[in-house]
Amino acid sequence: MSIIKKLILISFIFFGVYSCDYVKYAKAIKEETTTKFNANKEFLKRISFNGYVLEKNTCESCQNVYKYRVKLRISKLSEKPNITNIQFNPYYSFENDSTVTISVSKDLYDKMILKDELSKKNNSFNLIRNKQEFQYLSKEKDKWLP
Repeated sequence: MSIIKKLILISFIFFGVYSCDYVKYAKAIKEETTTKFNANKEFLKRISFNGYVLEKNTCESCQNVYKYRVKLRISKLSEKPNITNIQFNPYYSFENDSTVTISVSKDLYDKMILKDELSKKNNSFNLIRNKQEFQYLSKEKDKWLP
């Protein structure tokens, strides 16, 4: 076998092994991201809180799914976020256990008014405003907003 053929064969073997490692690495990152996504979504589903709408903002440069954000002043929070779930941008971000900014659907964003009182029950996908429940989190796995 000539030297060129040996180099080509060695190159194919090297790139084959390298690409397998790359695929494993990419798969591991995807699995870790999915795990973190689901853990943070589960945290928001699990907690309960009461508060009111402090601000409403839109992000023109953001994707439509994360375009609408509402900042809430929290008066009661069932579970204080720890370092691993204090924020998960662009979905939510707590500040000093007294405010939280959350991404919401356009429909929910349009229905909220400044100073509206809101609450969320433990283990619920919904927010309650004026005794009406609105779906806040998607019930579908790996999807944040309904």
